[in-house]
Amino acid sequence: MNYATQKFFFEVQQLFTDLNKGIDFAIVFAIFLGCYISFKMIIKRIILFIEKKKSEKLKALSAYLILTKSFFIFFLSIFISTHFIALTPIITAFFIKLTELSFIIQFGIWLNYFIKNWIERGVKKKSKTNPTIKNALSLFRLAGNVIVWGIVILMLLDSLEFKISGLLAGLGIGGIAIGLASQKILADLFASVSIILDNPFAVGDKINFGDFSGRVEYIGLKTTHLRSKSGELIVCSNADLIATRIKNFQRVTDLRTDQQLTIAADTPYEVLIEIPQLLKKIIDEVPLAVFKDSCFSNYAQGSLIFTVVYIIPHAHIDDEARIKESINYKIYALFQEKKINFAYPTQRLLLEGGLRTIKDQLQDTELPQDKGLIPETIKPATS
Repeated sequence: MNYATQKFFFEVQQLFTDLNKGIDFAIVFAIFLGCYISFKMIIKRIILFIEKKKSEKLKALSAYLILTKSFFIFFLSIFISTHFIALTPIITAFFIKLTELSFIIQFGIWLNYFIKNWIERGVKKKSKTNPTIKNALSLFRLAGNVIVWGIVILMLLDSLEFKISGLLAGLGIGGIAIGLASQKILADLFASVSIILDNPFAVGDKINFGDFSGRVEYIGLKTTHLRSKSGELIVCSNADLIATRIKNFQRVTDLRTDQQLTIAADTPYEVLIEIPQLLKKIIDEVPLAVFKDSCFSNYAQGSLIFTVVYIIPHAHIDDEARIKESINYKIYALFQEKKINFAYPTQRLLLEGGLRTIKDQLQDTELPQDKGLIPETIKPATS
């Protein structure tokens, strides 16, 4: 036992020896008990008064009063009562230190509740436009607890006159070492936070990145799960996911479709000029599509190109395949009715001499009879 400790206990012993000679101890104890009971009753009365009110701000104050711990009231009452008696500097400093430590812990409890409440209100507000952020609520709570109680522990150590500069330096070096050893995990963790905050996609969205596409089923702290069109589960790292370009098909406002039709080149002019109006009529008959434009857009080898443009509204994007199928059927049926032929790859052979047939050309060609290339039985008769 060192000298300072021995001196402290000696002064405490002297204090009780002196107090036993009078009523000072009873007065101090009565003051302490009165302060403790008064604080308890005041807090309870304030809480009951606030609960009768409808003010949200007062209710928030009530929560802090409920979190006020008995140990803090106990040491605070001791601190107040000791001012009514003459104490040595060492004993006075001891009670001040106990009160200071209890206040730091109580402050940590209040601060932790404030951070937790602030996070929950922020997540609730953001979840109206970004439901995925609810997945990170536990992560944010954990981060808040670590930060708050880390600060509280450092304040306690500093109050107890520990040299925390060396501890902070050690923690910094250790943090760097841990960060380097787990940089891939930390990259995925920060990537998940980025996904949750930026909200490039949410659970249920159909996305495409790189060579993969599918519907998002789960967004975790390290990986994101997609269900492909063929049924496979695709598990991808969050860091790799946000490092690529992502196409979110779920958030397409309006889906524009440019469709080209190749018409036979020998289609009569009178029919060609009717095709844009026929295409417009077809699109207008489909309730889930909005016609935008139709025109004779280009010439191709052996065909004529017509383009029809229509919009599928966002509300009907999931029915995209069925809408296109319905339009294609209607176009095919109408073109058959109007005898409009689609172009297909063909080759036309034009012989020298125009429209003369091969038979006519053969008749004009001298047959090589004298060379024995044609049998005698088919030689022309001579008079």
